[in-house]
Amino acid sequence: MVISKIKIIGAAVAAIATFSAGWQAASWRLESEMSRVAERNAKLATRAVENRRVAEMLIMDAIILQEQLAAERSKKLDAIEKEVIKDVIEYAQSPDGAGSCLSPEWLQLHDEAAKPGADQATSPGA
Repeated sequence: MVISKIKIIGAAVAAIATFSAGWQAASWRLESEMSRVAERNAKLATRAVENRRVAEMLIMDAIILQEQLAAERSKKLDAIEKEVIKDVIEYAQSPDGAGSCLSPEWLQLHDEAAKPGADQATSPGA
């Protein structure tokens, strides 16, 4: 009977040891998985910071490019405006009226009306 009690106690100790070893192995696996997740999260955080820096640089480049394009567009518009004004002045100031679609009488009326202090009430349409 003592032998059977020893066998039962031995079996119980073996069962507890097996259960304990399984519990420890599961704990180790869980810790290993948690450390892998932590490493992956750290890498993702680092990558997110790098991606944010790249995105900020791209946005700044886009803003600079947009400003440069706006400046070039403004220069082109100014050049076109100056060219049109120059052509109109040349046509209006030609001495013989050649190339002008405006009659000399019309030009005289226009110039008189455009003078500062010209009376608006005496204009022909008033």
